[in-house]
Amino acid sequence: MNLTALENVSVLSSRVIRILAQNPGVGPLQGTNTYLIGTGANRILIDSGDHPNVNPAANIEKYHQLLNEKLTSVNCKIDTLLLTHWHSDHTGGVEGIIKSSLGLVSHNVNIRKFRCGKAEDERLPFHNSYTSHLVDREVIETEGATLRVLYTPGHATDHASFYLEEDGILFTGDCILGETSALVENLTDYMKTLNIYKTLDKPVKKIFPGHGPVVENGAAKVEEYIQHRMKRENQILECLKKEPMSTDELLASVYAGLNDKLKPLALKNIDVHLEKLIDENIVEVLSRTEQPLKYKIADCRL
Repeated sequence: MNLTALENVSVLSSRVIRILAQNPGVGPLQGTNTYLIGTGANRILIDSGDHPNVNPAANIEKYHQLLNEKLTSVNCKIDTLLLTHWHSDHTGGVEGIIKSSLGLVSHNVNIRKFRCGKAEDERLPFHNSYTSHLVDREVIETEGATLRVLYTPGHATDHASFYLEEDGILFTGDCILGETSALVENLTDYMKTLNIYKTLDKPVKKIFPGHGPVVENGAAKVEEYIQHRMKRENQILECLKKEPMSTDELLASVYAGLNDKLKPLALKNIDVHLEKLIDENIVEVLSRTEQPLKYKIADCRL
């Protein structure tokens, strides 16, 4: 996969500095984008990078050095750490940042995220103690920047996005990426999240994603993601209108010619589409006693 090369530190606007978390991999791509927000002596950091026990490629010493150099150059500390969601490439670096001998954070740093819908937090090998949970639509302010919190599940049950009011910038975590497709846990929730992005009362000018480069036309990217998911759903439905199919048969039809390495991700994508269509009573299982399971258009839709 050819990915866009990203600089380790990039000044993206007068209010936002991106520091690449130095944790490249199949999931994190170039690494997790962490964002320093504000213009004053106390600033917000969005996401924390990984932990080397989870991702051996994570170079936290280098990341902390980059972070410290930038904090020192603008004479500030981190006093709020906002986490987009529980996945380790976004939360695994929390304790390292807090306990760093470089003094990256202020004395009373706040660590905040949404509460998980399941028990994911407790299962994390590097479970962190959060100061308080985020609240949907609350406003978090720091000198020079105002962030509106959005509850945006779909990729994860606790996923948060943040809208920078002054610049029309949307921090989308892993719901929309700078390149490649986002992984989805619950497609029904995810489509609602994309609609939240689409119907914000202020325009999305740019997207600053959790991985990959800046998306220059944010509104167009949101619409592209919506249309992509609808296209996949229609492809699955067209297949099932012809005959009942298993997930492997749908994979061969919908993703004809796909590289074998990418097939597990494509199967997951088919699974979440089928779950959504079953919840909507559009698709049903042909017979639960036969293996592999085959899916068909629901009788009520015929």
